[in-house]
Amino acid sequence: MIDEELIALIDRVKKKDDSAFSTLVTEFRYLLYSVFSKYFGWYEISPDDLMFDVLSCFWETIVNYDEKRTSRDRVREYISNTLFQRVYNLLQSFHYKKKDYIHSNTAKDKNFNKVLAKIFLEDILEMLKKSFDVQSCKIFEEYYLNNLNQQEVARICGVSQSFVSIVLKKVKTFLEEKINVIQLLL
Repeated sequence: MIDEELIALIDRVKKKDDSAFSTLVTEFRYLLYSVFSKYFGWYEISPDDLMFDVLSCFWETIVNYDEKRTSRDRVREYISNTLFQRVYNLLQSFHYKKKDYIHSNTAKDKNFNKVLAKIFLEDILEMLKKSFDVQSCKIFEEYYLNNLNQQEVARICGVSQSFVSIVLKKVKTFLEEKINVIQLLL
């Protein structure tokens, strides 16, 4: 994606266009995973809270982008540097001040979490398809993307509930190993 397209999407996000934000999250997903991986485990914060904070900081970075203060050909650099700095500052305030972070009202819009979680889980599913068989991916998809319980997943997939549980445990272990490898590389 070229810088002009990014700037156009940023302008749409500033006008509260959820689809533009979703597109930006998809475009910058590897940056978001990098930020998440860098800070995962450093502070006493749950993975869900950390991911929400990374995405909230990403949103703030986007809506606070000022084209007049940043060169048009350095948009990606601005987003990357600012995002790392915002998340670091946020986590430092958690760690040292033990102060709750007050997320912006726009970040709490009803579609914000759903869109981001769906994109994140779909990316994970694509990664799993490269490492697991079709049935295991189907179990992951039904359980996490469609929010079914293990009993319902077992019925839909035609397997036992214990098999579903074992597959979900294997997938969880696989994902934890991937996150640990990413952390070692950073």
